[in-house]
Amino acid sequence: MGFDYRWRARLPLILVLISLLCLVLVPILVQRRTAELWTEVSDIADPARALVTEVQLALALEIASTRALLLTGDERYADDYKEARARRDLAFDRLLPLARDLGDRVHAGAVELRERLRSSDDRLAALYGGTISPGAYLSLLPRQQADFQAAIALAARLDDAIGQAAATRREEIRETQRLGFALTILLVLLALAAALLVARLGAGYRDLARDLDLRVRRQIALREIARELSASTSLQEAARTIAEGAIATTHASGAFVERAEAPGPEGTSRSRPSPEPAHPSARGSPTAVR
Repeated sequence: MGFDYRWRARLPLILVLISLLCLVLVPILVQRRTAELWTEVSDIADPARALVTEVQLALALEIASTRALLLTGDERYADDYKEARARRDLAFDRLLPLARDLGDRVHAGAVELRERLRSSDDRLAALYGGTISPGAYLSLLPRQQADFQAAIALAARLDDAIGQAAATRREEIRETQRLGFALTILLVLLALAAALLVARLGAGYRDLARDLDLRVRRQIALREIARELSASTSLQEAARTIAEGAIATTHASGAFVERAEAPGPEGTSRSRPSPEPAHPSARGSPTAVR
C-alpha cells in the first residue's frame, strides 16, 4: 500500500519530466528527419533530374551532329559528336550513383536507358571509327532512329520516376512536420495535466503539514496542561487551567467551567460559582470559572 502511495505521489512529477524531455527531443528528431529528406531532394533528386536532362540534350546533339556529317561530310561535326558523347558518358557516370540512392525503380530505369543505347552507340562507333561507310550506316538508319526514339522515351520515364521519388519525399516531409506538431500539442497538454496534478499534490502536502503542525501544538499544549494540573494546589486553580487548556487546544474563543459539589442534606447536588469571576486567558479570550 505504501509502495502504491509513493508511486501515486511521484507519478505527476515523472509525467512532467517525461513530457519536458519529449518536448525537447521531438523537435530535434523532426528537424533531423526533415533535413535528411530535404537533402535527398536537393542533393540527389534535383541533380539526378538535371543529369537526365543533360543525357537527353547530349543525345539530341549526337543525332544532329551525325546527320550533319552524313549530309555535308564536314569533319567538324565528328568533333561535335565526340564532345556530345563525352558529355553523355559523364552524365551517366554521375547519374547512376544518385539513381541508386533514389530507389530500385529509378536505378533500374537508369540502367535500362544506358543498356538501350549500347546498340546505337556501337553503330555510331563503327561509323566514326571507319569500320562502316556512310552508305552502310544509312541503311541502318531506321533501326538507329528507332533506338534513339526508344531511348528518349526511357529518359522521359526516368525523369518522371525521379520526380515521383522527389514528390514522395516532399510529402514525407509534410507528414513528419504534421506528426511533430501533433505530438508537440499532445505533450504540452500532458505536461499541463501533470503540472496540475503536481500543484494539487503540493496543496495536499501543505494541508497535511498544517494538520501535523496543529497536532504538534495541541500535544504540546496538552502536556503543558497536564503539568500545570499536577502542580495545581486548589480546585479553583485546576478549573482555571482546564478552561485555559480548552481554549489553547481548540478553536474556541472562550471557555466555561462549572464545579459540581457533593449532594446536600436534601439529596440534591448544587453548584456554586468560583470566588473569582471570568478573567482573560493567555490567548486574550475570556475564561469563566464557577
